[in-house]
Amino acid sequence: MYWDIGEMIYLRQQKEGWGAGVIPKLAHDLKNEIPDVKGFSERNIGRMIAFFREYSREDEFLPQAVAKLETRKQIVSQIPWGHNILLIKK
Repeated sequence: MYWDIGEMIYLRQQKEGWGAGVIPKLAHDLKNEIPDVKGFSERNIGRMIAFFREYSREDEFLPQAVAKLETRKQIVSQIPWGHNILLIKK
């Protein structure tokens, strides 16, 4: 889910020229629209975008043999969210 959200926002930023200012508005709108769902803070939305960007570089992510067995998305989804954040920060 985080991959997909990060991808959607990132691609819209690229296509429509959205700046970083859209993230606070998006976080606010999501909080108002679905108040019972947690995880859509400004910081976490920024992390979702970074998560997608970090793992979307095909040529740097998997050796060719492994890439044939599983997709990046399948492999990355097995790593807990908090661990991915730590990896991205490093």
